[in-house]
Amino acid sequence: MKFIADIFKRFDYKPNFMTVALYLGALLMYVFRDLFDPEYFRENKLMENLQLLVLAVAAILAWRSKNSHQLFVFVALIAIYMMIRETNMMRKWTCILLYGPEYSCGWENLGYYGVVLKFLRLVYMVYMVWYFVKNKIWQPIWQYVQKAPIFVWDFLLLAAAVFFATLAEKECCASTIMEECFELVMYMAFANCIWRYRQVKI
Repeated sequence: MKFIADIFKRFDYKPNFMTVALYLGALLMYVFRDLFDPEYFRENKLMENLQLLVLAVAAILAWRSKNSHQLFVFVALIAIYMMIRETNMMRKWTCILLYGPEYSCGWENLGYYGVVLKFLRLVYMVYMVWYFVKNKIWQPIWQYVQKAPIFVWDFLLLAAAVFFATLAEKECCASTIMEECFELVMYMAFANCIWRYRQVKI
């Protein structure tokens, strides 16, 4: 089958600067993980804010793409949703606003506000689906699947970061530090993929 044969021809093993930096960064974070202060990895602390910054950059890169603009706007919407998920719909900030900086609460403590926040998340998800269908985003996606180069090292890094971030959540390997480190690597690899693919003309 020609499609399968062409896949191997489209493998691109040339990393860019960010690819190399991310591999090195992931290795260093793993080696020195025991030296990190756990306080920086708690909710709404340094690591989470870095993740949000990276996702914001990813969203801007996607939104400003001139090639396949509608497709990349949809990718930007995904990046924004990832920010919403990362902040848990800003539950922590809502708790601080309602009860003070030292108070931590769950959704059950937010009452009406919690219902509103969850409803807004649902509205956003419905809008994403509507945008996808209205602009027939599956068409440019299929074009990229058929013709775009496959940046091998970037996809391997992204897959590895997803795997280790998920593994760090499991009881057998529970580690907040590892989870947050690999989530940062995952988001940076995602942003780098956006940067590389926004330059590909299909």
